[in-house]
Amino acid sequence: MGLREGDLTLDIASGSGLFSRRMAKLGAQVVAIDASKVFLERAKARAIEYEDRIQYALMDATDRDQF
Repeated sequence: MGLREGDLTLDIASGSGLFSRRMAKLGAQVVAIDASKVFLERAKARAIEYEDRIQYALMDATDRDQF
């Protein structure tokens, strides 16, 4: 992925957070967004070791009014 320690990245439609965790493992700061509250809760539960690197936001990326 070419990410380095401290890079800031956005995971749109993050789902269960697999890519968010991978990017955090590489040292990136991640903002993970998804339209599903359930998916975000599951992603958080799976990423406890990266809680300082991943920020989660409930957002529908297809809804322009949310930006």
